[in-house]
Amino acid sequence: MLAAVTVQARAAAAGHRAEDQVRANLRALRLARGWSRDPVGTLVALAGSTVSAHESGYRKLRADHLPVYAAAFGVRPAELFDPRAVELAALRAAFGATR
Repeated sequence: MLAAVTVQARAAAAGHRAEDQVRANLRALRLARGWSRDPVGTLVALAGSTVSAHESGYRKLRADHLPVYAAAFGVRPAELFDPRAVELAALRAAFGATR
């Protein structure tokens, strides 16, 4: 029984870490471009306050948000989970590579 609880706790922690990484990457990608939240909101069809709430964790990110944010920042949705997302996007932009 204790082992099952430990496995569930680890899975939940991993899920939170993944979500925290996405939130951090959304903010880092936005700041790397020198954008405020309102232009990002326009690109993803959300209010700037919603972008802020997604970055800070006040609002839950849904799976359908990921491709929209990824397209706005020129990254693949899976790259939003990667700690190197900002560097990958910068390299892609520097070398003119497409997603």
